[in-house]
Amino acid sequence: MLVVIVGTGVPLCALVLPEGHPLHLSAYGMTLAGKLMCYAIAALALDLVWGYCGILSLGHGLFFALGGYAMGMYLMRSIGRDGNYQSDLPDFMVFL
Repeated sequence: MLVVIVGTGVPLCALVLPEGHPLHLSAYGMTLAGKLMCYAIAALALDLVWGYCGILSLGHGLFFALGGYAMGMYLMRSIGRDGNYQSDLPDFMVFL
């Protein structure tokens, strides 16, 4: 119920009420409220997965692993010829 009130009240306070009204929200206030609501949704999702279920879901682990692997490949490509094998190819493509 609170989500519906905040979800409809914030845009109404920003768009409908005139600037002199005490409940009027500026563009910064509306952006801040939207950011806080997005963080609340993410916190609720993590609480449900890690707290209520008690486990890290396989999807989260997969995305963490893919992100780490992609970052490692990016860093290896960014060093250029300064790697161990002094090749134009990154080290993870040459070591075998």
